[in-house]
Amino acid sequence: MKKLLLGLFLISSVLTFAAGRKVSTEQVMIDQNTGIVYVQGEQTPFTGIVETRYENGKLEYEVSYKNGKIEGIAKSYYLNGKLEEEQTYKNNVRDGITKKYNENTGKLEMQTTYKNGQLEGINKHYSLNGTLEEEVEYKNGKMEGSSKLFYPSGKLKSIATFKNGLQVGIQKDYYEDGKLKLETLYKNGNREGITKSYYPNGKVQVEAYFKNGQLDGTVKKYDETGKLIDQINFKNGQEVK
Repeated sequence: MKKLLLGLFLISSVLTFAAGRKVSTEQVMIDQNTGIVYVQGEQTPFTGIVETRYENGKLEYEVSYKNGKIEGIAKSYYLNGKLEEEQTYKNNVRDGITKKYNENTGKLEMQTTYKNGQLEGINKHYSLNGTLEEEVEYKNGKMEGSSKLFYPSGKLKSIATFKNGLQVGIQKDYYEDGKLKLETLYKNGNREGITKSYYPNGKVQVEAYFKNGQLDGTVKKYDETGKLIDQINFKNGQEVK
C-alpha cells in the first residue's frame, strides 16, 4: 500500500512539475512538420510556460503549452510591465475569450470571443474611460446579428444588422436624447431604398433614395419647419441636370 501511495505521489509530482515548468523562447524549437514545440535536446513535446522577454529583461510574452501545443492562457505585456492582452487557446487555436487592456490606464479596451479560431458571439470595444463603445455579434468569423454603437453616457448611438458579414435591413442612428437621427435601408452591404435624416425636433432633414449603393432618384432637403428648400435628381450616383 505504501509503495502504491509513493508511486502515485511521484507521478503527481512529475505532472505538477511539468505543468509548472518555465523556459525561455531561446530554449525551445518548433517541429516544422507538425508545429509541435519541444525544448531543445528533448524528445517529449513541451508542457509548461514559454517566456519571451524584452531586452531590459521584462516579461513580454507568457504562453502556456500542453503536449507541445498552445493550451490555456497566452499573455502579452507592455514594456511598462502592464498586461496588454490575454488570449485563450485550445489545441493551438484561439478558443474562448481574448481581452486587450490600455497601456496607461490598465482598463479593458476590447473583449472578443473565439471558437475554433474564428470570432464568435458578442464582441465588445471600450473607450479610454472604460465605458462600452461598440458591441458586435459574430458567427463563424463574420458579423452576424446586431452591431451597436454607444455614446459615452451609455445611450444607444446606432444599431445595424448584419448577415454573413454584410449589412442588411434598417440602420438607425439616434441623438443622445434618444430621438431618431438617421434611418437607412441596406441590402447585401449596400444602401438600398429610402434614407432619411431628421432634425432634433423630429422633422425630416434630408430624404434620399439609393440603388445598389448609389444615389438614384430625387434627394430632397427640408428646413426645420418641414418646408422643402432644395431638391436634386440622381441616376446611378450621378446628378441629373
